[in-house]
Amino acid sequence: MILPWSNRKVRTGEDDDAFGFLSEASTWVPDWLPVSAWIEHAPFAFWLIDTLKPGVLVELGTHMGCSFFSFCQAIAQLKLPTRAYAVDTWKGDEHSGFYGKEVFQAVHEHNARRYSGFSQLLRSSFDEALPYFEDGSVDLLHIDGRHFYEDVKHDFDSWYPKSSERGVIVFHDTNVRERSFGVFRFWDELSQHHPHFQFFHGCGLGIIGVGKKVPAGLVELFEAENRPKKANLIRHVYSRLGNNLNDRLQKQKSDRIPQRVVEPMLSEDASRSNLIERFDEDAYLEANKDVAEAVKAGRESSGRNHYETLGRHEGRPLRSRAGEILKYVSKEMRGIEIGPYFNPLASRNRGYNCLSMDVFTADQLRGIAESDVNISRDEITNIGDVDIIGSASEIGEIVCAKYGQGTFDYVVSSHNFEHLPDPIRFLQGCARVLKVNGYLSMAVPDLRCCFDYFRWPTILTEWMEAFFEHRAKPTLSQVFTQNAFHCRAHIGSDNKHSFNLDTDRAVIEPQRTLLEAYRQWKSHQQTSNEAYQDAHCSTFTPASFQLLILELQFLGLIEFTCEEVRGPVGNEFYVHLRRSQSISARNDPGNNSERDLSANDIEGFYEQRTLLLRRVIEEVALKSSHRNQ
Repeated sequence: MILPWSNRKVRTGEDDDAFGFLSEASTWVPDWLPVSAWIEHAPFAFWLIDTLKPGVLVELGTHMGCSFFSFCQAIAQLKLPTRAYAVDTWKGDEHSGFYGKEVFQAVHEHNARRYSGFSQLLRSSFDEALPYFEDGSVDLLHIDGRHFYEDVKHDFDSWYPKSSERGVIVFHDTNVRERSFGVFRFWDELSQHHPHFQFFHGCGLGIIGVGKKVPAGLVELFEAENRPKKANLIRHVYSRLGNNLNDRLQKQKSDRIPQRVVEPMLSEDASRSNLIERFDEDAYLEANKDVAEAVKAGRESSGRNHYETLGRHEGRPLRSRAGEILKYVSKEMRGIEIGPYFNPLASRNRGYNCLSMDVFTADQLRGIAESDVNISRDEITNIGDVDIIGSASEIGEIVCAKYGQGTFDYVVSSHNFEHLPDPIRFLQGCARVLKVNGYLSMAVPDLRCCFDYFRWPTILTEWMEAFFEHRAKPTLSQVFTQNAFHCRAHIGSDNKHSFNLDTDRAVIEPQRTLLEAYRQWKSHQQTSNEAYQDAHCSTFTPASFQLLILELQFLGLIEFTCEEVRGPVGNEFYVHLRRSQSISARNDPGNNSERDLSANDIEGFYEQRTLLLRRVIEEVALKSSHRNQ
């Protein structure tokens, strides 16, 4: 590919020289410090404004304004004639979290106080703002909206014509590879066709040149991408500058933003960027055994140092699978693990104060395991005592009768929830068992990544029907559905019942079990067979699970709030539900009505519900877009 400026003579500098990509502006301190992954890129934002000197700047996705006000601060201090525009609905989304009007109010007040002479906030969708900008008029475009692949691509395709001959486009979160983020995929495609440079710290920042007259300083930056020694030095310098700002943020806890505004932003993005406060050394080393060995041998100073310099770029997990599920659990807390079998998450052997619940005794479990050729002898030794014998659906009745109500800090479960005939009863039971602010944490299979691939997400109607029928076992229709739509992924010589989200759809095929499933249903009907038949009674995508919890909470049927849903990771996603203050205190569960809620509560619920419903459709549609790369 011939670059637009390939015939231009520019200073390339030595491979060990990064000073050409620094200016006095790079050392400035932002005057607006919300909790944000973007804070680590403020030094580069200052340099970028100093180098590009844009006439028009447009930001798509502003949220708390960390990036936008960094740009504005540089514009003001450099006394540039730039016009700056921030476009956002200020309602939130699945990645940034949903929030109220106080976020926009805080951003609006700061903008009015400091930058209203050249900066304007456009409270609209990105598409609605398009007609207000002429083609070829935008020198700097920052895209940081919703982070699913289709959304990022749509934003770029829609706004690309607006870029000027000096045009530069910036993308955030180019190094986040979780929770269905798709920026990295689009960045990988786009960077093949445009001069570019990428930072890996602060969740990743990608910069591309799209105009034919990009300033020389940026030309040199793009050329440095192809000179590894120089590129790594530039990245290291700006990573250190960004980390210094994180240090400052933790020390001063910015008194410019009310705490009520900061709290909604404490999402996984924020926790990943706030390493100084939130990085768990032990969890990182447990999840990355090679790093642990390197630290032990003295080849690495610490897990945190490895993550900051290499781990982020490599996409290393911050926690192991057990660490993800036990994220809100400490060994001193009192908890219950449901159905640990031969792979316990929080066993007493590991120091956890955790009881085991199962429908079988320990001896019965060992007998079952010994007859399974896929379970090793070592795994069988992991089967511990069963403290609470009974169905998870009856956790409220059984546990409260023996230990009292509200006496546990957490309940954890792995791949059990989807089997429950009556999920609402289980959730209500867990609420009875847990203390206020206790956690129900679970690993749940994503239907897009397992043998449920050809099934649809469970909807509220199905759960409510099971609840009102007091259902104690899977129905014949649920058993039929699982058997008739069961599938496998043919990967090499293996037929896998679980796989990753990016598995090529062409290798996923339904099993030829329809006739067998039909005959089984007829047989059970004719003989009135009452035997318990196991099945996935519910199937989920991450958004469909969030939607069910949101709807049940709104109806007053459960006393949980959805603290976090992350994934998929492999074939599953991780759920953390927090036991809220009693909903039934304002009315009996199930008898809640809209008149018990404020107008803001109702409006906020329906806005979130609409967003999640749309996201469910998008997640299901993603199944049909998987291709081999």
